[in-house]
Amino acid sequence: QPPPGLFPSSSSRHPTACVCRDEFRGASSHPLSCSSCRKTMHARCLGVPPFGGAASRYTCAACRAERLDPFLSPLPPPPPSDPQLQPATPQRYGLLAQALVGGERRQAALEVTLSAEALRALTPLLPGESAASAGASESPLPTSESLCALRLSCWLGHPRMRAGKPLLNHRWPAQPQLFINGEPLAVSHVPPMWDGRATVDRNLDLPVEVPFSRLRTGLNTFSLHSSDIEPHTLVLELLFRRSLASHREEIATTRTLPIEEAMRHLRASFERMGGGGGSSAPSGFGVLDDDDDECVASSVQLSLNCPLTRLRIGTPVRAAGCSHVECFDLDAWLQCQRAAKLPNWLCPICSSPASPPELRVCSWMQSVLAGTAETTREVIIQPDGSHAAPEPSSAGGSERRKRQRAASVSLDEPASQAPQASQASRAGDDEENPIELGDSDDD
Repeated sequence: QPPPGLFPSSSSRHPTACVCRDEFRGASSHPLSCSSCRKTMHARCLGVPPFGGAASRYTCAACRAERLDPFLSPLPPPPPSDPQLQPATPQRYGLLAQALVGGERRQAALEVTLSAEALRALTPLLPGESAASAGASESPLPTSESLCALRLSCWLGHPRMRAGKPLLNHRWPAQPQLFINGEPLAVSHVPPMWDGRATVDRNLDLPVEVPFSRLRTGLNTFSLHSSDIEPHTLVLELLFRRSLASHREEIATTRTLPIEEAMRHLRASFERMGGGGGSSAPSGFGVLDDDDDECVASSVQLSLNCPLTRLRIGTPVRAAGCSHVECFDLDAWLQCQRAAKLPNWLCPICSSPASPPELRVCSWMQSVLAGTAETTREVIIQPDGSHAAPEPSSAGGSERRKRQRAASVSLDEPASQAPQASQASRAGDDEENPIELGDSDDD
């Protein structure tokens, strides 16, 4: 939990108003409700058509900001006895302020008052200092990081759609100029590109984590200037930084599949590989069968190595939307995403969404790893869940056996017989199809 007194106060909180800070007056305002938090806004302020599928599936900028980085989580609720905090919504205590920019509004301004406790939580930890010494009960963080982060993000008012689903669309407006307490701060903005039919976002814009050196105790002002014609929402959040250990503990304790559910997933995967779903075997599998023309999933060869590190898996996980049996290592996945500048929370096997809330620990795979030696890298699994170490003769599958049979045939025949056999075959062809010369062919 964060230390007491961390929660700042903001003059930009308006629980019942739109992001434009105006109340709703009459039916002509066309109220638009977020599909996640049910907060109501003006459709015209965000550039969203008030009717149709876009309005029914709309997600506000605050909900999209929560899913931007799993290592930065919203603050938990403060103690009930704290009389100073009046949150914008009951669900978000780290959401400090929002403002519209773009379209008719060329500038967005936010004001937030930070306490001394909040400023200390935004200061990087000193060498030898842990989160507990800073007043929190979170596991130790690296000394180069702070306990909390003050983040500025900007979101397109009307999010784009892909395959019927809205995108996050974190994007800074055109020609952004950001100022914190009157001083400019650089913004990582990549302009959209023209693909010949329309302007496409590159999705490379990064949020801004405000440096603690730019902040001060008391009133802090944030302003963004832009000339974009589309409305955007500027969001300021105070987020609690989560460590790898906290994610690992939460996933291992609360998101482990029961053995019955893991077995159902295994049988369903065998049915799909056997032709029931029309899909082929995924990477990491080798279908073992003597018939090369048909893929009969009587048994498959499963790799126990992580596709990221090529090492033996420690904690096997996969996403909730994955249909394959192969898993990847939890620690390797979290470390890769945290080290990436632009994290890509997609399954490395099938590209399903694989953020920490969507990861599941496979209990059946855990039993396989526990029942095999540390040097074992592959096992042969059956539809009933039984497994065994592969034999050397079946390690390569039917293709390897075919090559071995071809090599054995070529080795059994002497090298001197090969030309004779070819000449005999050509002579036999000549006897079956003799060439007849006519009178016109004498010349």
